Amino acid sequence: MGAQTEWLQLRLIFAIAVIAILGWIFFRRHRLQIRDALLCGGMGMLCLWIIAYPSIVDRVLNLGRIREFPLGRVVVLLLLAQLFWLVVLFVLRERSNDQVERFNRLVSILSVELERNNGDVSPEKFREIMVVLPAYREEENVTSVLEKIPKQVNGYSVGVVVVVDGIEDPTANVVQQRFPGAVVLRQLVRVGSGAALLRGYRLCASHGVRVVVSMDSDGQHSPDDLSVLLQPILDGTHDVVIGNRLKGGWEVESTWRFVGLHIFGFIVRVLMRINAWDCSNTYRAFLLDPVMAIGLEEAQYHTLELLFKAHRAGLRIGEVPIRVLARRSGTSKKGNTLYYGYQFFKRLLRYGLSKKVNGMK
Repeated sequence: MGAQTEWLQLRLIFAIAVIAILGWIFFRRHRLQIRDALLCGGMGMLCLWIIAYPSIVDRVLNLGRIREFPLGRVVVLLLLAQLFWLVVLFVLRERSNDQVERFNRLVSILSVELERNNGDVSPEKFREIMVVLPAYREEENVTSVLEKIPKQVNGYSVGVVVVVDGIEDPTANVVQQRFPGAVVLRQLVRVGSGAALLRGYRLCASHGVRVVVSMDSDGQHSPDDLSVLLQPILDGTHDVVIGNRLKGGWEVESTWRFVGLHIFGFIVRVLMRINAWDCSNTYRAFLLDPVMAIGLEEAQYHTLELLFKAHRAGLRIGEVPIRVLARRSGTSKKGNTLYYGYQFFKRLLRYGLSKKVNGMK
């Protein structure tokens, strides 16, 4: 009898704790959103249900031979608790992603206002073809890249936009001092290469640029391949052209990335029937107006977004062989290979399952 009383008291303590936590959540927030109320309320009711009727665990135990294992009931309870917290962590992570997107938009708007007030953007620097390079701590590499970018390609004049991802990055000063003809933009804080590229695209669109090339500023993309990359665009046969390192040559720095490139390339080209095997390559050329119309948004892992949205919008996508060289100095800003692969796979699922092509925001 004493054990039953203690068990009842323990359940009562847990019930009070759950109710107290729910009350704190509901009364602390002045504007509780419906989805938050449903999530917290649903989780709270589930906890109270298990506390009030712990025999529900017995139904799980009856599904297999769990009863035969020592402490089987405790193991099931722990697994249920882990599942509960995994759901909570997933929801919190998604909420944090929403906040990050809002922050990125704010940074973009403030950065544009800063550049406008400083008057650093001269319309005379824009050409029919513009090469946009995102840069973060690439002061040691960007000079050799810009020196090799030709002034003309196939009779068309070429200009350069360097978007420095961080206002205190010395890369901006290096470019301004050595290449006065280049347009230099600064992001107030680092938000990602995708956001930097998108800002460069928007600036080019506002100055009537017809064709844009995105290129890394770390020296891995060779400006000598510009003519090959641009030719299908200039011939009018394609709207988007992706550089293919598997055909042109690749100084492989990571075995895992080499394997991952083939796996993701197979999924994108063979299973999803998008005409691009090297789906993570950022060396690409495209007609600016139709690409801006598909509504690019990704701040960091952006390569798949353009492919999927361009494909669903009916744009003509093609590939040409280009070279990808090893970095001459510094380290990659893409981070850990496994984490990069996880983020890439997550976006592959997001855009692969999505049926909607968003308009420009």
